[in-house]
Amino acid sequence: PSSKLMIIPRVGSANFGDGYGLSNSVVYHKEQSPKFSWYSGMGVGWGFSGFEEISFNSFERPRLPFGYLVMAHLGLGYQLSSQLRLNCELNPIYQISTFDRSQQLLLSPSIGVGYVISPETK
Repeated sequence: PSSKLMIIPRVGSANFGDGYGLSNSVVYHKEQSPKFSWYSGMGVGWGFSGFEEISFNSFERPRLPFGYLVMAHLGLGYQLSSQLRLNCELNPIYQISTFDRSQQLLLSPSIGVGYVISPETK
């Protein structure tokens, strides 16, 4: 009961609808105490901005504007009250753009506050 394995699918949009993406992560969540927890996991993703081949250079063959990513989830959680939670997470992301022919490692830290609207009933 103090640990669980979660599968987290996502669908997203970037740049006000100019880009779209799909990802899926598998995360292991462990409650160390009633107030403190940690989690860790891995995920993969795919993003695109269109299904038409384009080229910015007349000397290159047009390509589809898309790429891939692999990401990790490293996080800590603290229960502030029965319905309010604080999360701190670091997401290292390795992305590969087949369109730009580039690869980048990004570190994406985040701090989040979660509120449970309907608490569990026992």
